[in-house]
Amino acid sequence: MNAVRLGSRGDSLMLQQDEIAQAVILTLQSGRLSASTQPRDHYDLRGLPTYFIDLAATALTGWTGSKDWESLEHDVELRAKCRAGHVTITARLHETRTEPANDGWIVQLDITLDPGEELRQAASDVRSLLGPE
Repeated sequence: MNAVRLGSRGDSLMLQQDEIAQAVILTLQSGRLSASTQPRDHYDLRGLPTYFIDLAATALTGWTGSKDWESLEHDVELRAKCRAGHVTITARLHETRTEPANDGWIVQLDITLDPGEELRQAASDVRSLLGPE
């Protein structure tokens, strides 16, 4: 497996293995908007498979508040909320620059997942792509 697409209602987060760069590229897509970032290394995504496995394990019973995950370099943030029979993941990508006049960019998108099979499949696919921890 070299790509995982999370979200099936038009808005999505895609994780794709770039074999040449030996890295994972994360892309948010909504209509004509598409924004991508490449974390500095595979280690930056540590904890992501476990995060999705936890979401899938608790989604049917629900939870209060949000369950959050952030990459080590803070360029990827995920915040999941369970309400109205769905899981909504607010995904935020950052691209930081060191130029004095340009701090970079931030893109945020809400992705809705079914708490049953769709979320379990997403957890399994993320684990297959990134490997066990």
